[in-house]
Amino acid sequence: MKRAVVVAVAVVAILTLAIAASAQIVKPNIIKVGGTWPIKSEVRDATDSLWLYAGYERIVAEMPDSRSDVTVEIGWTEGSGETYDSPILEQAKLAVVDKVKIEGRIIPVLVNWRQHAANDDMASTGFFYGIGAGAYFIRGETDGYSSSKTKFGLAPFVGIEGETWQGELKYNFVGKYEGVRVDNLLLTFGYRF
Repeated sequence: MKRAVVVAVAVVAILTLAIAASAQIVKPNIIKVGGTWPIKSEVRDATDSLWLYAGYERIVAEMPDSRSDVTVEIGWTEGSGETYDSPILEQAKLAVVDKVKIEGRIIPVLVNWRQHAANDDMASTGFFYGIGAGAYFIRGETDGYSSSKTKFGLAPFVGIEGETWQGELKYNFVGKYEGVRVDNLLLTFGYRF
């Protein structure tokens, strides 16, 4: 509960500052939906291969060169499955005879820098790339045992965008959780307003 309060306060503070800082930016909000693929086989084998993702991103500053910006982003991804063996079960010292249900959740809170590719022909679509950094709140649960950790991570990304939409491919370098790397590949589609 204490961690949830800290996360909620941090999110409210970041969003409040983001809204105040981006009052003059046209269409600063982006709602994202997509899927996350865990990179390590231990995570994929213990849970679904595809985790659903939902997120919100807000542009907080446009750089003077007008081809780059800074955003804040919060997301939610969750996966579940059944397994005989998992790092969480090993950590809990549980002997498993039957399959047990296992659930995982990752909440990234990132600050992103995004560079828009030069688009001199004034086409309606353009490309972008960048990197994000921030906190990843990770939680794993299985039959009577749960574990939570906060990790620092990096997230390089590339994408394509139009006036009101974007597609983005991001690699989240999160590190180890219960002895297993929980890095993941994220593909999202976003609506900008």
